Amino acid sequence: MRRAALLTLAATFVLLLGANPAHAAFPGRNGRIAWSSPSTGDFEIDRIRPDGTNRVNLSNLSGTDTGPAYSSDGRTIVFSHYDGVDEDLYTMNTDGSGQTPVTTNSVSERSPTFSPNGARIAFSRYDGSDWELYSIKPDGTGLRPITDNGVDDHDPSWAPVGGRIAYFTDRDGDWNIYTIKPDGTDRQQVTTNAATDWQPDWSPDGTRIVFDSDRGVSYDIFTIGADGTDTDRITNDSYTQYTPAFSPNGARIAYVGSEPGNFDLYTIRLDGTDKQQLTFDDFPYNHGSPTWQPL
Repeated sequence: MRRAALLTLAATFVLLLGANPAHAAFPGRNGRIAWSSPSTGDFEIDRIRPDGTNRVNLSNLSGTDTGPAYSSDGRTIVFSHYDGVDEDLYTMNTDGSGQTPVTTNSVSERSPTFSPNGARIAFSRYDGSDWELYSIKPDGTGLRPITDNGVDDHDPSWAPVGGRIAYFTDRDGDWNIYTIKPDGTDRQQVTTNAATDWQPDWSPDGTRIVFDSDRGVSYDIFTIGADGTDTDRITNDSYTQYTPAFSPNGARIAYVGSEPGNFDLYTIRLDGTDKQQLTFDDFPYNHGSPTWQPL
């Protein structure tokens, strides 16, 4: 079963190239949405208002830029940059200036997420045999492992409150959501499903987790209590929806959807109503990783 799950997820990763997940919504007023967009020919970090206006390219680096995440004060974005050899973490100001590498080594790091106080960044790192979770200071010092267990641990999302990190892993043979303390202790399973549950993101009050799952016909958006109870389904159709992200005020979720066959950026209410399309790029391949700026 574990081999079948690995093959299924690998195929999904190929389909959703650049779709590193969104990360924790820090509380505040809703600012602009940053995400990974292929609009320039390769994946770059773009920014847009929640009404779909004033779209701006931010990263403009040669290579692939994915997985943006805002700091809790809304002033800094951390993201992953692939230069054709490996992936490193970068930070930049929200206008795209001040691009600074956090990691510069020969291994791949991706899916960064800021701690609530901005003092550390958690991320996934490939150590040569599997993906593990680590944290580091924004200046590139103080590298610490969070997990080291011989299974793949992906896509950490740091809770705005409560001192926990959500992530997904195949440690039980299926891909499920877990949470863990930043020091690597007190691991707790959140979802227990034979389907693929992945790409977790915290609500701004730290009580719920939004995630993507193929429990139905295709990948849809769900939310669940941080204790693993009270699952709600947000989308329910034959299209693919993924990389969900809570808004800072907790009222909406941004995500990437494939309807009607092309990938674009959307937002939706928590009850599944008032779906709004923000981009109309007509790309047959995906955007990814929306993250919402707190103001």
